[in-house]
Amino acid sequence: MDMYENPYMAFPGITAEEMAFLQQGTAELDDNQKKYFYMVYSSKRKNPQDI
Repeated sequence: MDMYENPYMAFPGITAEEMAFLQQGTAELDDNQKKYFYMVYSSKRKNPQDI
């Protein structure tokens, strides 16, 4: 899978489990909804090193 097709690859420390969960959860969204979700999720997501 290309990083440009999967913006979740840009998240530091993302696990395969988290990525699969996000892909499954956003599968039904259109492109605009996915962009909005990505923007909100990236601002709310905690850095694994901070936890």
